Amino acid sequence: MWEIERSVRLYGIKEDIELGESLVQPCGIYTAHTCDFLYFERHNVHPVATSGSTVCVGDGYMYLFGGHARLGNVNNLYRLDLNNLEWEKIVPQSENANELPSPRDKAVSWYHHRKFYTFGGFGVHLKGYIGDTKSFFQDEIPENRGWNNQLCVFDFTTMQWSVPDTMGPTPSARAAHTAVRFGSKVYIFGGRHSNIRLNDVHCLDLNSLAWSGSICTHGPQPEGRSWHTATALPYNRMFVYGGFTTGCQPLSDSWILDTNTLNWTQLTHFPADRSRLWHTACVTQDQDVLIYGGCEKNILDYDNICVWAPFAHINGICLSFRLVFTRRFGILARSLTLPVCANFRAEEKISLPRTRVALGFGGCEDLIVDGMSFFEKFNLEAPEQPKHHDFVANRDELSQLFGYFFQHGAAAERFVSNNTLFKELTDTAFAMSDHKSILGGNAPVMARRMANEGAEVLLGARFTKELRESLPEAVKVVGDDLDVNDIHLLMEYKSGDKWGRFTSPRANRLIVHSDESNPYIETLEGFEAEIKKFKPAALVVGGLQMLDNFPFEEGERMQRLLKLKNLLASTPKKTSIHFEMASFTDEELLKEIKDNVVLYSDSLGMNEQELPNLVSILTKGKVTLVADAYPRIASVLDQMRHVYDLLSNTEEVDGKRKLTRIHVHTLAYQAILTKKGSQWKNTMHATAKASLTAFRHVCDSKYIDTQKARLIMDDSFSTSTMQSAQRIPLEVNRPVSCWEERDYQICLAPGLVCTKVVQTGGGGDNISSAGLLVQVD
Repeated sequence: MWEIERSVRLYGIKEDIELGESLVQPCGIYTAHTCDFLYFERHNVHPVATSGSTVCVGDGYMYLFGGHARLGNVNNLYRLDLNNLEWEKIVPQSENANELPSPRDKAVSWYHHRKFYTFGGFGVHLKGYIGDTKSFFQDEIPENRGWNNQLCVFDFTTMQWSVPDTMGPTPSARAAHTAVRFGSKVYIFGGRHSNIRLNDVHCLDLNSLAWSGSICTHGPQPEGRSWHTATALPYNRMFVYGGFTTGCQPLSDSWILDTNTLNWTQLTHFPADRSRLWHTACVTQDQDVLIYGGCEKNILDYDNICVWAPFAHINGICLSFRLVFTRRFGILARSLTLPVCANFRAEEKISLPRTRVALGFGGCEDLIVDGMSFFEKFNLEAPEQPKHHDFVANRDELSQLFGYFFQHGAAAERFVSNNTLFKELTDTAFAMSDHKSILGGNAPVMARRMANEGAEVLLGARFTKELRESLPEAVKVVGDDLDVNDIHLLMEYKSGDKWGRFTSPRANRLIVHSDESNPYIETLEGFEAEIKKFKPAALVVGGLQMLDNFPFEEGERMQRLLKLKNLLASTPKKTSIHFEMASFTDEELLKEIKDNVVLYSDSLGMNEQELPNLVSILTKGKVTLVADAYPRIASVLDQMRHVYDLLSNTEEVDGKRKLTRIHVHTLAYQAILTKKGSQWKNTMHATAKASLTAFRHVCDSKYIDTQKARLIMDDSFSTSTMQSAQRIPLEVNRPVSCWEERDYQICLAPGLVCTKVVQTGGGGDNISSAGLLVQVD
């Protein structure tokens, strides 16, 4: 943001939906004395979409350097003519990498005497680029990125980059710092190096290129910070506002450094509750400092960080003008920032009550490995011809089964009937240095998610004491401890992974198990006794895929399902019942589950593979093994309507229930259908919650990092495959689309696809439980 002729130019807040990408360009002019705001269109030449670029103004141009684009850091230099608003890409005399600065973001810059200067930043290693690699300090995270304290200069006379020799002690490497220029002197303040936010002040004399070293300043000292702003005021005074501390706390304080006397003064008349970071600021000709955009809370706590505040004058008077402000990363590819912000706003509007939820059944230890590395260690080669098997009896069948689902990018779970083979598999997995061993099972994973979201949970499951003690305190477990856990081996793979002649179209996993406890639903009786005292608002049933192709004695399976049916049928109507679908191949079992579980449920949860399987068993009595990994929204919505039409008219006799809710979670989007007037409230907020939870789980992070996310949902979608269907555009300010049909409402939200996959197992359980809890009354 910068000021010219009483107008503030805003840079990088407009998205071009037609092109399906966000364009970082000056797209707005705000006139302070009239409070007018005007968008203007993009031009033929414009910078790539970036966040964390550095901007400065000089000689009638605005200069922009670096930043983080969709594929990583960049090192391009652009300038904008502030009179005709035309962009120009600056092409150096030499474009050899070793004569260019390294790609970086969160640097600072200034312009002086036909030279553009940039200092510091965070980006790729300096090796192979201009300057000394000693200026680079590697981050702890092994992505070959880090901080630097390099001073780079572009001379518009010679059209060349250089790293000039300087005198005096150079400031330490840093990023997200600030720089202000008074004449020929530039003052650097703060920034982040590793996990430390700094509060030191350095001065560079542009005539002698001499660094001052850390300046001894007087008076009370501002706390170390990054992501703040520093603005040059008259009489060589630097105004510092906001930022983020080493303790990861947002700041709302304001300071002025008089560079003549080197005295700090804190401004105490500002409201203490207006924290701000990752914002921009500029000073007007009237000597007002205008603050724009940014985040208002912990930038690493993504539950509530969007700022919806007007421009603010330094004297604390807010203009009567509201804009949509971007978040931490500016505008990224496919306009991620605004949909994420809008989903956060929808998510945060609901404060979850301390509700009670009962979940069953089964528990296990999930043993997670990278499938490609695992098969190499296990010496299992890809098959010539993939083939489906209902269960696994030998190595060849495992290879064929994995290849069958791998080529489609589909999830599946199968029983291993050969105990010797299963032990060999788990021994190999445990021997891998990068294996993960965590709590598993549909019900325990959902229980943990709900407890972490604030629910009080009753869980029917059996596992070892060690695994049980890993659950939150809010989870009460019904079931005796096991001496040895049932183990589920999750062989995960990423999108684009290659195995033999096959390439996976999306990230997913194959799960194999050889359970001895879970197929018998051993906790059912104890769970039934406890649930009457617990009196939950909702009862959630999952884990029934453990019965699939298990070698029961004749009649054993049906006996256990009838016992489960009796529990559901006797559950009071005020307790909602949700059934979480899974991967089934046994047609008879799925029919039995339909008759004894589905017809007794108010709500169903499933993924894009399980939905067509349910439709097929309801309409044809057949199972489907593999479905489209990227199904059209219109097709999924039609299938949801079909299921609703079939099950919402269930005759409510002998404990059966009419279906009133369906949640389908896919990689690209979340869709929830609820009957109007039913017990299910907050459908929009539940859909948003599910979308955010999907990213959090797969990336294994509490935070939503849009640099690790992308949208694969189209910019608009049809509500049905029928020609007369409505077409709904994706609105970045309100990405959750909700509409009513007949006696139900449908809400759909784009999914944030994690591009740095850490785990896929348990994704559906986390997503479904997070969305469900928002709706439990």
